Amino acid sequence: MTFNALAIHEGMFNSFFRHANIGMSLTSLQDGSFLMVNPAFCEMLGFTEEELLSIKHANVVHPGDLGEHNSHFTCLVKGKAVSANYELRYRNKSGETLWALVGSFLLNDDNGSQQYLVTHIQDITRVRHLELQLRQAQKLEAIGTLAGGIAHDFNNILAAILGFTSMARDDISESNPARYQLDEVIKAGNRAKDLVKHILTFSRQSDLQRNPMLPDELVNEALDLLRASLPATIEIQRNIASDIGTIMADSTQIHQVIMNLCTNASHAMDENGGILGVTLDRVEMSAADLAEDKGLLPGPFVRIRITDTGTGIAPDIIDRIFEPYFTTKEVGKGSGLGLAVVHGIVKTHGGKITVESEPGKGTAFTIYFPLIEEQYRNAFLDAGPLPTGKERILIIDDETVMVEMTIKILVRLGYEVVGRAGSAEALELFAENPDAFDLIITDQTMPGMTGIKMAEEMLRIRPDIPIILRTGYSSKVDEEKARAIGIKKYALKPIDLRELSAMIRELLDEKASR
Repeated sequence: MTFNALAIHEGMFNSFFRHANIGMSLTSLQDGSFLMVNPAFCEMLGFTEEELLSIKHANVVHPGDLGEHNSHFTCLVKGKAVSANYELRYRNKSGETLWALVGSFLLNDDNGSQQYLVTHIQDITRVRHLELQLRQAQKLEAIGTLAGGIAHDFNNILAAILGFTSMARDDISESNPARYQLDEVIKAGNRAKDLVKHILTFSRQSDLQRNPMLPDELVNEALDLLRASLPATIEIQRNIASDIGTIMADSTQIHQVIMNLCTNASHAMDENGGILGVTLDRVEMSAADLAEDKGLLPGPFVRIRITDTGTGIAPDIIDRIFEPYFTTKEVGKGSGLGLAVVHGIVKTHGGKITVESEPGKGTAFTIYFPLIEEQYRNAFLDAGPLPTGKERILIIDDETVMVEMTIKILVRLGYEVVGRAGSAEALELFAENPDAFDLIITDQTMPGMTGIKMAEEMLRIRPDIPIILRTGYSSKVDEEKARAIGIKKYALKPIDLRELSAMIRELLDEKASR
């Protein structure tokens, strides 16, 4: 193909070149400058035709990909390939990175000498972001599986620590100095239990559940988890008001909002460090305040404000930051979905989000969630004497220490207790004399036969037997599935002694009243 041949069909070539939906360019081999660019090429990169014709092709290639670009070019020049097809990053006029599927070939002049490089590009940035999202989802799924396995074993360890510590505490008088130390062990164990619960919340897919929530607890929990992942150069300054009311929310999604915004703030301070500020308070929003927010009613709102002292957001892009896939980060460092997800969560919770920023000084995001009228109160059990009884209980757990601990606890409460460390053995014992027990407490994850499978068999033998299913973690069963087969109670280990004793008494009293 010669340039003279193209000249003969100049009208056809120009029409194709100008109206093509993909970006096309003609580059000089002498100095790498653009000789021709079509409108699609200009639109992709945000330059005018005149601007591109005054610069070189290398000026719009991402610096990190110049080596690959030159390598393909060299193969064409040396005749090792007739054409080249590859993926390449470009930089548009605003400095943003876009991924392109590139095709190129050489064009000769009338004498057959190589003179021109023809390049066509197709924007695949969104495809790359979707691929990244898929990889991230696969990683999260793997992390969830790993976290579940760790949680199961760790919760069993915690259950033993908390159980035996509680018994030791009850064995000594209130005046004994050791009682304070044991109280601290129990507090630390409960914090560890909550931490495992939060890790599982972030690492697994679960149905969204909106419940009355205390916003100060949600924000503090998210910040406690975030602290370990932030560099020491970033200082967290929190001013969290308490007792300001209750919001109806899904805790996982609110955590996600706080984590996303704080993570973005930390990225803005990567180079020099800075201050991450988080405040929470209560405000009254009037009709005028909500004039631009259809569907929001005036009244009390909780206000969460997250600020940083980072690089800030340029005025020309601040209106686009909540758009899906919009990002100024390199591919691999951000998907462009974080703020879009935050915006969606806030809106579905009946709230609003605003942003203020000044380049070089920092950014502030402010979130508003409507408060509900009725104050939420955690249903903690009254700190009175533990419920007792004389009924017969069968305990099943493949961890011998869990069986021994639970037996000791329940015997102290007056119950007759039998324990087994295997589901098959326990099922055989139950089948021999189903009426020998008034209640069953079983672990879920056991070798040979899971707790839920064993419970199904026991319920076939005796449908009225109340069963409590305990688990450190299970991806196979949840409270809904357990109740569907007739299990009365579902509890995550480690379960508080007071909660367990109340649960047992409730089921036994319910059974006696029928």
